[in-house]
Amino acid sequence: MRKAAIERVEHCKKNNLCVGCLKELKPDERVVRGLCMSCYHATMRFIREGKVTARQRVNAGKLLPAKSGGRPVTSPITAELGSK
Repeated sequence: MRKAAIERVEHCKKNNLCVGCLKELKPDERVVRGLCMSCYHATMRFIREGKVTARQRVNAGKLLPAKSGGRPVTSPITAELGSK
């Protein structure tokens, strides 16, 4: 990421803003990869259509990198058997 993109992301995190549209996020608003749902759906649509890549958006500071997904393992049996 460029310095400007890093600063944009840090500013948004500090001020609880959407990294896409820079609007303030409400406490109960769902946020995915730093985006409000409107920006997230628009971004995913453009990615599907091939107009932009996720990497380009991340490098521009307008989409946070994906984290490993899924729910955490809570079952002791799943944790034990899944680690083998």
